[in-house]
Amino acid sequence: MIEEAIFSCDVGALKPDRRIYEIALNKMRVSPREAVFIGDGGSEELRGAKESGMQTILVTHFTNGLGSERSLEYADVVVDNFEDIAKHIV
Repeated sequence: MIEEAIFSCDVGALKPDRRIYEIALNKMRVSPREAVFIGDGGSEELRGAKESGMQTILVTHFTNGLGSERSLEYADVVVDNFEDIAKHIV
C-alpha cells in the first residue's frame, strides 16, 4: 500500500535534489534512518536518497543492469527481481 505520493511537479523539486526526499520523509513522519528508497537508479535518484540518509535498494529488473553501474556506489543492496526486495526490508 502506498501511503504518500510525492510528485515533483507538485513540490517543485526533482530527484536527486535532497528537498524532494526531505518532503517525502516529512509527509510520512519518518527519519531517514527509518526509510528505504527503492529505484532503478535513473536520474541519480539513489545518490539523492543516500545523501539524505536513507537506505537504498537498486532494482535492475527493468534495466537489465544497463546503466546501473553508475548507481552501484549509492546502493546498499542490488536486486534483480521484486520478490528479493522484501528480504532486505525490516
